[in-house]
Amino acid sequence: SDTDSETGIENDIGSESDDYTQAVSDKFKHHLSGLFSCLEHMTEAAAYLTARYQIDIGGSSV
Repeated sequence: SDTDSETGIENDIGSESDDYTQAVSDKFKHHLSGLFSCLEHMTEAAAYLTARYQIDIGGSSV
């Protein structure tokens, strides 16, 4: 019947929407993970440069 067809179509659309939402969520998590990794590397580099600067100018180490 038409009602069954419409319900099936609505379920398919809902499923596609769920798949899309999951894909966007996965990409967002991947993006945040990449940002965290970059910030972690930049923090390590800043700590290294600070320590080197302190040594080069003859100050105390951090």
